[in-house]
Formats: sequence, structure tokens, C-alpha cells
Amino acid sequence: MIVATFGFKGNVAFFENNSNYQEAVDVDEITDTTGCGNSFQAVFRIEWIHTKYIRESLNAEAIAASIVLEFIGGIE
Repeated sequence: MIVATFGFKGNVAFFENNSNYQEAVDVDEITDTTGCGNSFQAVFRIEWIHTKYIRESLNAEAIAASIVLEFIGGIE
């Protein structure tokens, strides 16, 4: 599996000759992008391990990244 991130343009996962695109979650204001990629990858992997559903994993990580965008630093 390959998961590529494109910032505000969303992300895509390639797995078993299929691609799954996920739009980025809109936020009112971007405060800081520090930690977005890390939270994105961590949440995707955790969700994938628990569910084995790519679409749900992509959605969960998009939500996590949108939360991290709203405060300064990698953790709140």
C-alpha cells in the first residue's frame, strides 16, 4: 500500500491495483501545519489495523489532520 498526501488537495491510497481518493477536510483557519503529516499517517495506520477499510481509514486521518491544523505545534 502507498498513501500519498497532497495537503489541502487531499490524499490518495494505492492498494491492490486500486486507488482511493479522499478530499481534505475544510477548516476555518489554518493555524500551523506542524504535525499534520504525522497525525495523518498515525491515524490512517491505526484505523487500517482495526478495520482493514481504506475509505474509512482515509476519512479518519483527514479528520485528524484537520484538527491538528487548528493549533500551534504538533500536539495540543
